[in-house]
Amino acid sequence: MTRLPRRTALTATFTAALAASLVACSGSNNAESTATATAQETAPATPSPSPSPTPANTMVEFPDGSYAIWIPSDWAVLTSDDADDDELVNAYAQATGQDADAARQRLGTYQVISASHADSGETAEITAQVNHDSAELRMKDDFMQELNESGTEYTDFDGTTLYSTFSTYTTVSYTLNQGGTPQYVAVVHTQTSEENATVTVTASTNASAERAQELVEEAVPLL
Repeated sequence: MTRLPRRTALTATFTAALAASLVACSGSNNAESTATATAQETAPATPSPSPSPTPANTMVEFPDGSYAIWIPSDWAVLTSDDADDDELVNAYAQATGQDADAARQRLGTYQVISASHADSGETAEITAQVNHDSAELRMKDDFMQELNESGTEYTDFDGTTLYSTFSTYTTVSYTLNQGGTPQYVAVVHTQTSEENATVTVTASTNASAERAQELVEEAVPLL
């Protein structure tokens, strides 16, 4: 089980950063894959409750210890602590076909960015960010308003609020059209275990809406 070092990251507007990231991902299929960018292993405290690890997924904790998500084990991954590590950022860019400077810039918004390899046949990504400025859970209408205000073109918007033993979750899904290619997006929004901040985990893929939902549900398995 791989765990990554952590540093408190900045928060930024969700929809604008997502749209920019999808543009960056769209050309990744022709890039050559190299080693997955991973950071040195540490042993921080695990947020409670914690799901059991699976061979297909790796747990990645936020640099500030506020949350953890699960990503496919064969994907490339960076945390905001890696932004100044040129070797890790360049390895991530080579593996995913993304631009190194763009990846580094996005680490100012997200605590974790992770993407499929360029030769995988799928353009897919998971991002996660924490907002320490608000512990109030956003509803689906809030996400729709953000999309509308940002001018993002989308279709098939859907959303709901789910309740579990441990937390309350807002889930939304929609389809973006980036350069003529549909990109399917699924989002989970919830509170941290201390309930003093909120977390937004976003999965996007060019495969299908079902695949996006699968990725985000695996990223937040308590859902």
